[in-house]
Amino acid sequence: MEIAEIEDSGDIYFSTSATSPKIDEISAEPNSLIVLQSENRFAAIKGTATVTRDTATIARLWSEDWRVWFPKGKDDPSLRLIHFRAQAAEFWDRGGIKALAFAFKAAISVAGGTTPEVSDDMNAKIKL
Repeated sequence: MEIAEIEDSGDIYFSTSATSPKIDEISAEPNSLIVLQSENRFAAIKGTATVTRDTATIARLWSEDWRVWFPKGKDDPSLRLIHFRAQAAEFWDRGGIKALAFAFKAAISVAGGTTPEVSDDMNAKIKL
């Protein structure tokens, strides 16, 4: 699977093959969780997924990079899209100065026997 598009609403499209095990998994259980991460940032997105072969959407999202997996291009009969409809998300940001600030708070908390507070810019739940 490859991310084809992330919409402002939080919905995500993935390209995949009709033979991918994900197709059967989504058919059996459309409730899904997507986790995205970089070195210091993480996001978990809860939602539902459906599989589509909508040719207009495939044409709009088509990338020549996909030709490796779909040699017949956007008309390849095995090309499918997974449309993930986001419902809620949570993110963590432990990068740069935020990581240092959290480490400082954590050290103070450990010394004082308390739990550090985490600011909204480091961790937040987002209703979509």
